[in-house]
Amino acid sequence: MLPISRILFPVDFSESCTEMIPYVKVIAAEYKAEITLLNVVDPLIRIPDTGVAPAALLPQPRWLISQEAEKLESFGKEELDGFPVRRLVYEGDPEMQIVATAQGEKSQLV
Repeated sequence: MLPISRILFPVDFSESCTEMIPYVKVIAAEYKAEITLLNVVDPLIRIPDTGVAPAALLPQPRWLISQEAEKLESFGKEELDGFPVRRLVYEGDPEMQIVATAQGEKSQLV
């Protein structure tokens, strides 16, 4: 079996994401692995066509991105206490950023 030294845990703050914390904790304890919590913020807000106004793309407000970083700082804080945890907030397409982070590539750090 391959040794696991790092666990990438994408975080979207959903209930199902929160429910994964115990599983990540068990795997990290078993392999003495570092946990990377990754939250990816889409830089654009997509507003659909309402029938009154056309669809639009607006930039994500900086305060909202900062708020996501604060939420990630407290995510799993108690449950993962004692484990080596890195917390990263990147900006961009979530799928692409998760893959890039898993491959160890540099990403757009917020």
